[in-house]
Amino acid sequence: MSKSLKQNPDNSDELIKALGDPLRTRILKVLSNEKICVCDLADSFGISRNLLSFHLKKLANVELLKVERDGNRIFYVINGKYKNLLKEYLNLLNIN
Repeated sequence: MSKSLKQNPDNSDELIKALGDPLRTRILKVLSNEKICVCDLADSFGISRNLLSFHLKKLANVELLKVERDGNRIFYVINGKYKNLLKEYLNLLNIN
C-alpha cells in the first residue's frame, strides 16, 4: 500500500491522475453514498470486473478508497479521511 499523501508529497501527482479519469469520478460518486460490492458496481457501469478492478486499484493506491472483505465478496468504501474532500470535489464538478 502506498504511503499517505503527507508522507509522500510526490504521491499528489498520482492522486491528480486518479481523479482525472471520468470513469473513476463516476465510481467515486457512487461510492460517496454507500459501499458496494465490486460485482454490483461492474454491473451498474456495464463494464467488466477486470476493468473496474483496474480503476478501483488506482483509487485505492492513492488511499481514496479502502478495501473491505466479507467472505468471497470485496467491497470498496471511501476512505473516511478524504470523504469531505471528495464531496467538495464532486460538487465542484457538478456531479450530484
